[in-house]
Amino acid sequence: GCPDGKMSNGAGKCVTCITDTDCADDEYCSNPKTEAAACTIFTCSAGEYVGNHQCNSCAEAITGCTDCTSSSNCTSCEDSYELSSGAYCKLKGCAADQYLNMADGQCYSCPAACSSCSTVMSSEETSACTACIDDYKLSGTQCVQKSCSDMGYSTSCGEGQNSVPANKSGSDGACYICSAISGYCTSDSQCADNQKCVSNECVGKTCSEINSSYKTSCSDGYSSTSTGVSGSDGACYTCSAISGYCTSDSDCARNQKCVSNECVGKTCSEINSSYKTSCSDGYSSTSTGVSGSDGACYTCSAISGYCTSDSDCARNQKCVSNECVGKTCSEINSSYYVPTSTYGNFIYTGDTGSDGKCAKSCGSGSNYQINHEWCLSCPSDYGCLDSNVAGTHKCCTSCKSGYYMSGSNDACYKSSGSTSNSGSSSGSNSGGSSSSTSCYWRGTMQQLNDYCIHARSCPAGYNRGYNSKYFKTITENGQTVYCMTANTGCCYK
Repeated sequence: GCPDGKMSNGAGKCVTCITDTDCADDEYCSNPKTEAAACTIFTCSAGEYVGNHQCNSCAEAITGCTDCTSSSNCTSCEDSYELSSGAYCKLKGCAADQYLNMADGQCYSCPAACSSCSTVMSSEETSACTACIDDYKLSGTQCVQKSCSDMGYSTSCGEGQNSVPANKSGSDGACYICSAISGYCTSDSQCADNQKCVSNECVGKTCSEINSSYKTSCSDGYSSTSTGVSGSDGACYTCSAISGYCTSDSDCARNQKCVSNECVGKTCSEINSSYKTSCSDGYSSTSTGVSGSDGACYTCSAISGYCTSDSDCARNQKCVSNECVGKTCSEINSSYYVPTSTYGNFIYTGDTGSDGKCAKSCGSGSNYQINHEWCLSCPSDYGCLDSNVAGTHKCCTSCKSGYYMSGSNDACYKSSGSTSNSGSSSGSNSGGSSSSTSCYWRGTMQQLNDYCIHARSCPAGYNRGYNSKYFKTITENGQTVYCMTANTGCCYK
């Protein structure tokens, strides 16, 4: 290793320094990396200081500095500067109306009329005004005299004005103070708010001229409020309609009327003849959103189905607990009933009861019904040759030989002395009326224990169970019988 104060130069030699940074700040390394290397103190020119192993300019480090010992310690300044706190340079101070010439460091008076002016860098440069004395103003870099109007004065006064000298002169001449002659005017705008100009004189306006709504007194039905203003015709008031005051109903609100010069509320019925304060039993109330002198107003509507007696309800209804409910068929008509099946000698009435579709019996005088819509009575000794009961609602359209047609039902009756070729059989297997014959299955001609008859109704004690299209007339063993053309049933117990 190398002894203290020495360092290896990398070539097996111990030297004092290799670079400037191995030396003090005010030194540099001479003959670096050699055995002759040494740290040598800098010698700088005037106006320079040593720092960072080099000579540096004092003027660049400190403005206005001519000599220094470091970048923060000036020892002498230029002529236009002076030392401040022994370390820095500052511009010399001049009086308010003077400026500094940087070339010689001297203070000189500002141009005429300037109250302050700018520093110059040489004697050839002219200082610029930055502010002016009274009654002057800046115009570029110079101060020029103000005009009278610039100072708030006039050079002459107008009509109706007093002229007083201002004891000043402006760029436009002598200046005057102008003031209005008291009361003098040429227009209303020159007068006070509540005055007008008449013959170059300000005189008071009337109340209505001050404000079109102002009055000196109020009419009946109006209250007066002082405005605190007076016109040429007296104190001024505003007039407001007295609430509720009237001379007729038209002066009042829609729901009011005029009584003794006062608007009072109408009753509900006066507002609208259909309005009520309450509704009778059986009526619902709907608020109108309006109130009369007798209370809130409502419209009343009949409650659907509400009743107090049967007469309030439809024909097929009755009144139960104030409600219309359906009657049973027997209550609609004592002769009505609800059939328990689709068989039987009855017709539907067209009414429906609470217990079902209502029917009535065709009665003992009728032995035939058509689709439960039409009752027809035909003779048991049936002599029809042809019929179209469903279409004509009559017993026959033509009669067999030995029969004649008679009556409103177009029935065929046996002629006097004739013998019917239809015959009659009492039905040996099941009994029944003489107008019934035994019923057979078509094809097998098997006799049934039930009865079939030519009319579209069954004997007493039997129910109907067929449609006429399923039957036809045939002759067997000299007897006319009525047999089924399909297996759908016939008259049965």
